[in-house]
Amino acid sequence: MLFCSEFQPPSTFTPEVETESRQISYRFRCPGPGVFQCTLTRLVFDMAKAAELQYRTVQWDDSLLQPAVKTPAGPLFNITCSENAVRQLHLPHCEIKEALCVDGLLSVAHISNHKINFLEPLEITATHVVVNVPHLSDFGLTWDCVKRTYNSINGHVLVFCKTLRTGLRSLDMFLIPGNIPWIEVAAQQENGDGYIEFSAPILLNSGQSYSAEGGPETRTEPEQAQFHSRFGPTYRPTFQLFLTTNPNILTLIIKNQRGEVIWQTSFSLSDLVITAVGKAVTSVGGAMTSVGGALTNLGRAVADVGGTVTSAGRAMTCVGGAVTTVSGVLPDVGGALPDAGGAVTAVGGAVTAVGGAVTAVGGVMTTAGGAMTDMGGAMTDAGVTLTTAGGAVTDVGGAVTMRAEP
Repeated sequence: MLFCSEFQPPSTFTPEVETESRQISYRFRCPGPGVFQCTLTRLVFDMAKAAELQYRTVQWDDSLLQPAVKTPAGPLFNITCSENAVRQLHLPHCEIKEALCVDGLLSVAHISNHKINFLEPLEITATHVVVNVPHLSDFGLTWDCVKRTYNSINGHVLVFCKTLRTGLRSLDMFLIPGNIPWIEVAAQQENGDGYIEFSAPILLNSGQSYSAEGGPETRTEPEQAQFHSRFGPTYRPTFQLFLTTNPNILTLIIKNQRGEVIWQTSFSLSDLVITAVGKAVTSVGGAMTSVGGALTNLGRAVADVGGTVTSAGRAMTCVGGAVTTVSGVLPDVGGALPDAGGAVTAVGGAVTAVGGAVTAVGGVMTTAGGAMTDMGGAMTDAGVTLTTAGGAVTDVGGAVTMRAEP
């Protein structure tokens, strides 16, 4: 039976991410049965057993949808996992409350071997559409074009900042449906200074024109732009705002085609623009994940409270500030992690610490004024501090053990 309700909050996870040609793939190892939600895509997986999930967004084929008079209502996800591991899939939607109970408006396209069938939802909640999983392939939400009488959807605003040769900044503003993952847009940005996602939602109408303003400090191109619900694979900015000064506080306003203000926010660029975006991805107030690029802090502290700051195969560098984790870890796979006064764990990479503890598995360990420990069983310090004065301590194929002298 189809009904509108809420489901119990699932366990959340932040997947491993990889980028290739500006396209992101996600990977997560489910520890066992249960319901798990991806923090980046908002996909929810109801798992029957432990298994590894791999998923990515792919391009819709309109020729498959047109005969059924359907149109995309969200990204199309290609999902792979071991057989019978995924029981149900919850796909995020961007519907307003009034549209949720229109019978037959939403269905889930299941595409396999260039053939498509449409799955009727088991349940539609305020945020997701739930379906059983016959077998894994491509899944995506669709609208019935005949039954879609509401053009309004819940959207959100993304802004990417760039520094021009003049030293002034420009802002690329995206108006996008609320169920498009921000990280998919971020992966396509190059040569940027920072990324800002605003939590305040915006109500968007397909086919309506909008305008954006940033006050007397900005010039906006174009003056007006028409909004359409598009779901990739490429994303282009709706507006570009060119700053004529570098203000401390900037106020952004979006108006509908009648000139009414429908969205407004004020923020400080110096506070929110922390990390280069393009290859690097920044989240303010949550987990920070570097997608195939450098995660760099320019003169400020990068703090992760209760989460993980992860660099996937590249260097994580702090310039003039501290990289701090509270109740979290700073893992690095194959890259260098400079640390001042704290503990660092690395797998397969070089680690340098000043005045702090260093733990490495299969990597080069250097310390000045701190303890050095090898967790791989090769090198142990029993009762004394293992230090070097201008030289190296190396264990090649055997155990090096030091014990306190009587």
